[in-house]
Amino acid sequence: MITKCLAAFAITITALSCAGDAATAQGRWTKRSCIQGVATASPVVATQSIRKPDGPESMPLSRAIISIRKRSNGHEVARTRADRNGFYKVNVPPGEYIVVGLPPNPKDILPRGETKSATVRPRICTNVNLLFDTGIRF
Repeated sequence: MITKCLAAFAITITALSCAGDAATAQGRWTKRSCIQGVATASPVVATQSIRKPDGPESMPLSRAIISIRKRSNGHEVARTRADRNGFYKVNVPPGEYIVVGLPPNPKDILPRGETKSATVRPRICTNVNLLFDTGIRF
């Protein structure tokens, strides 16, 4: 019984060491490439135009859908949701991408998110902050 448990434990440890960030041949851990940023809704009060994402008329947009697409063909390679602080992070291989902000409820047209281009380099997280227009106006 103990031998079986130890064997299962060894298999689990081996599986865990292969998961997550890949180790190099020298045994050093490498950071994965990613796209990360903050989804911000603006304006949140009646104004005439969209304000700065860090201004008093804006707030983090939780649960915003973030779509990552290859720039070359537009195919979606990843999709995630922003957390309660509007933060999102998606691990992607190096390359050229289009980052599309979609409303938290896919059936809604507002808030309307920006679309931005992103170039991801090896072992670097590229920041792409997205502003979502709530449609609130005077």
